[in-house]
Amino acid sequence: MPRAVLLAVAALLALAPAAASGQTTVTVPGVPAAGPAKYDKSFVTKIGPSSAKTVLVLVPGYAGGAGGFLQVGRDLVKQVPGMQVWALDRRSQALEDTSYFERGLRGQVTPQQVFDYYLGWIGNEGQQPRFTPPDTKSLSFARDWGLPTHLGDLRRVIVSAKRQGKRVILGGHSLGGSNPAN
Repeated sequence: MPRAVLLAVAALLALAPAAASGQTTVTVPGVPAAGPAKYDKSFVTKIGPSSAKTVLVLVPGYAGGAGGFLQVGRDLVKQVPGMQVWALDRRSQALEDTSYFERGLRGQVTPQQVFDYYLGWIGNEGQQPRFTPPDTKSLSFARDWGLPTHLGDLRRVIVSAKRQGKRVILGGHSLGGSNPAN
């Protein structure tokens, strides 16, 4: 089995326990920024009990996402009573095509079909269905989503937790750990 297929299978298996761990993904309204208003939001994967009094908001590094925190989030909420973990995905997540990963997690397509959709077409141009990279000209507004936009969105996530009466702890990985907000 090719290495890439094994990686895709591993990714699917790592994400599969989501429902059993009390995990949901929600959108949090973000700050107004360049581009269509439909992108003015970030995504938060909440892990653990909604009754928790403390929320650990985890911010990924430059090329990371909420998925990088799922296993550690599950482990933390098992070990720390009264804690919920919120793993952040930036607004750019809305620009990503994760449709076949989601279908794979639901068992609607095989790991090989997931691989073929995202990468298999590179060596086989006749591969259908296949991922189509977005037209970068139509997304040029995203280049203006810099640090001020990210920090504004992050602040709204923190305020959302505080409005729910939660104590908030902010953490992150790599660039996400060196945010001026941290």
